[in-house]
Amino acid sequence: MTFNSEPYVNGVLGQALGGKHPRWEVVAEASGVFEEKALRPDVLVRLPGAQAVVIETEFDPGPGVERDALARLGATLAVSGRKIDQVVAVLLPRELRQGQTGILGRVERCRLRYAVLRETVAGAVRWPIGGWLEGGVDDLATLVGHAGVSERVVSQGADILENTVRQAAGRLREHANEAGGPGATPSRIAERLRQVEGEQTSRMAMAILANAVAFQASISHLPGVPSLADARGGMGHVLQGEVLKHWRKILDEINYWPIFSIASDILRLLPVKEAGTILDLLHAATEELSHIGALGFQGISGQMFQRLIADRKFLATFYTLPTSASLLATLGVNRLPIDWSDPDAIRGLRIADLACGTGTLLSVAYHCVRTRHVLAGGDDAEIHPVMMERSLIGADIMPAATHLTASMLSSAHPGLRFSRTKIMTCPYGEQPVRTQRRIALGALDLIEKESVASVLGVRPAQWSQSDLFGSGREELHGEGERSLDDGTTVPLPHGSGDLLIMNPPFTRPTNHEVSEVPVPSFAGFATAKQEQKAMSKRLKEITKALSDPASHGNAGLASNFMDLAHLKIREGGVVALVLPSSFVQGASWSKARSLCEGLTER
Repeated sequence: MTFNSEPYVNGVLGQALGGKHPRWEVVAEASGVFEEKALRPDVLVRLPGAQAVVIETEFDPGPGVERDALARLGATLAVSGRKIDQVVAVLLPRELRQGQTGILGRVERCRLRYAVLRETVAGAVRWPIGGWLEGGVDDLATLVGHAGVSERVVSQGADILENTVRQAAGRLREHANEAGGPGATPSRIAERLRQVEGEQTSRMAMAILANAVAFQASISHLPGVPSLADARGGMGHVLQGEVLKHWRKILDEINYWPIFSIASDILRLLPVKEAGTILDLLHAATEELSHIGALGFQGISGQMFQRLIADRKFLATFYTLPTSASLLATLGVNRLPIDWSDPDAIRGLRIADLACGTGTLLSVAYHCVRTRHVLAGGDDAEIHPVMMERSLIGADIMPAATHLTASMLSSAHPGLRFSRTKIMTCPYGEQPVRTQRRIALGALDLIEKESVASVLGVRPAQWSQSDLFGSGREELHGEGERSLDDGTTVPLPHGSGDLLIMNPPFTRPTNHEVSEVPVPSFAGFATAKQEQKAMSKRLKEITKALSDPASHGNAGLASNFMDLAHLKIREGGVVALVLPSSFVQGASWSKARSLCEGLTER
């Protein structure tokens, strides 16, 4: 009988993991990986656009595996100089010690026990706290993919971007006060974004610029993509004109319209001197992100955007933590009855978040779909364009947020072209329609009607021309901006969604704390008192038309989004929602609970 050594089995395990993703680089028992010469990893997985992950193994019961894992936690990679934030300790089943015949298949079929050790400011943390997780190589590969996203780096990167954007917005407003507002004043930028002028809008504008600068840096390795460092002038400052040339080149030759088109419009509005100062700030922040290994991490821009939103109390646009998003998305995607090896079946999915915010849930759900396709032997790059154009549907009232959602989704494969997306900025508040004014409720209008014209109760010809981030419903477009003025139906008819995943706003129509705000649930974007009351009345009219609504006024807008999800989901589809704890036993949530119980029984 041939006995297998641990290094031999590690090599086979590395081979098995390498076959689980077409772009992973996996090495086993390699020397010279760390700057700490005395250390070497059992298995090292390098993930594109993420942190490298180390796997340490021992045959069960593995008395020293956690000690070895801890020794490699925080080790420095010799090539990149980046530290290892997460190590997976794996207990190999003892039966793998015997027999080399069919060893690869045996490794792929075996049951492993494992735990993750993570570096934090407070020291090493083990997950789970006690005991071991158990699963096969596919489960281990999924865990490694998640472990490549360092929460420490995401948080640190979000801090860098937030501080930089605040400084840039402050510089913009300071210049407007000093110069009396000539050139690119905050009011002109607010007009371009179709938002009310104020500190929040200035931050959103600077956040869009920051996102574009960081995205350019993350794709600068692609052929034909210039580096922002090439836009520096003789004094070392980043030049506005050169950056605009860069972004025009990217738009013409590669694409990324949702990212660079609106950013270019904002940048053009900035006076040359202020543009240089702001671009220098953003470039320095991007270099700092690169230094800590944070470029390309989707969660960073999402956290940064959410921290800068001043209207969170009334818009209730609270950020979904990556861990919470991963749990909800995994639970939801796992319930989809689909052959994950079939690319056509996956392209036919309709996954929607109609309160998408900055796109965290939609992006994580897409990640789960791509992971399952890859583990089933597919290549997620092949499904990406169609997924972007047809399968992933998002809507929100926050213009800068839908910009970020589109950019986060496209960053899954930044080198691949696509045309229009199904990410929409929805009307909110009073909408001018020629001589009339109509009330719009964002995505909640979709409860009643499904076309742009019918939502507002007018013919398509009456709908005023709108902008990418305007008051009209828009698809963010890979090859340009396209309005749905022609009455095109919203790309998610009733009863067509496979997965509805949302963290809806929790605001309620009453407020006992701020008496000057009559209807907090509709107080975002500085809506007037009468406008808030009109929006509340409009929602009641829509709800009355439902045969058996789950919503209740005291439960807040989250219950109305349950009605929306119920209407949009197909028979056998999956609804995954973040809801307040009051859902469990609150009296105003009784109908919603009954709805869920009925659907579960069915």
